[in-house]
Amino acid sequence: MKIAKEHNQLIYGIFRLAMSASLMAAIVSCATQPVASTTAKTNANASPATVAENRLNYDQYLAQGKSALNSGNTTQAIDNFKQALREAGSDATKQQEAYGNIGLAYQAASDNPTAQAYLEKAGAKEQAPAWIKDGYKHLLSSQKFMTSEDMERKLQAEKDIEQEQAQLLAANQDNSSEEPGSKRRGFIVGKPAMTTAMNTKEDYRPKPAEAKSKPKVVKRPKHPGPAPMASAHADTQSAETALDIRIIFAVASSVLTPEGQKQADELGKLLQQKLQDSDQVAVLVGHTDILGSEEYNDHLSEERANAVKSYLVSKFPDLKGKLSERGMGKRQPIYKEMDEESQRLNRRVEVKLSRSPE
Repeated sequence: MKIAKEHNQLIYGIFRLAMSASLMAAIVSCATQPVASTTAKTNANASPATVAENRLNYDQYLAQGKSALNSGNTTQAIDNFKQALREAGSDATKQQEAYGNIGLAYQAASDNPTAQAYLEKAGAKEQAPAWIKDGYKHLLSSQKFMTSEDMERKLQAEKDIEQEQAQLLAANQDNSSEEPGSKRRGFIVGKPAMTTAMNTKEDYRPKPAEAKSKPKVVKRPKHPGPAPMASAHADTQSAETALDIRIIFAVASSVLTPEGQKQADELGKLLQQKLQDSDQVAVLVGHTDILGSEEYNDHLSEERANAVKSYLVSKFPDLKGKLSERGMGKRQPIYKEMDEESQRLNRRVEVKLSRSPE
């Protein structure tokens, strides 16, 4: 009897232990399910923030691009420099630096037409840092000849740059239109700076009565005179699209060299395509180096433009009536340095497209 009772107590103890274990397992399961769900939800919400944190700033993208370029990875360098351009915002100096580096990366990749377009966008033909102008000069010196396909590639690159510029402008406008206090990339947009208590008190402190003083004499500004009227020639220039194709000449000469004739042949092929069924005309603009008198150089630049026009009409009769010319003398040099290579690049005829014949 005693043995049976002890046996029943043992069975009852095992049963209670089993029930307790099941209950504890259920409690643990219920407790962990919401936590796992909450954790998953938190991770899902944190993903965009993590992506934003992984996004680099302008200087970091620029440094990565330079590192990739030094190691010979031009594709990665171009991608990094374009990312830097997107991060440049409305900073014109950063944009110029990014465009210049993109141009040098394309040049390293042997894509000279695209490199030329980006370097010109960086101001290589105008005001730009020395490293941009030097890179552009090296590009022009090494680029002895451009095929019609190269010219088309450069025109396409210029269109791509215009689209990039439009996207940058739109992004900058979106950022500037955000409400004050809103967060963007870790910054608070338009939030007013905090003022100290001292400044706050000063704002509301009654001002002492101002001492009487003599009335101020308001000086009437001088009349600036009539604004200068823009000439029809200037209006024509502003409506022109530059093809930036250069035919180089020898010193004091308006005779096409064999290389110049070869370049003119490629130019004629491109103009036939561009001017067919179009109301545009091609304006041939002659230039000289910076040596000699203005009168002499004006005449020489006109002769160079006329020489290219005559050659094109003789080889491509369809272009007759669609070509115009003018001479700029030495007023628009690419380079002002006195070395021979700089002056050689200045002796040229360039081509522009205009909708009004001159």
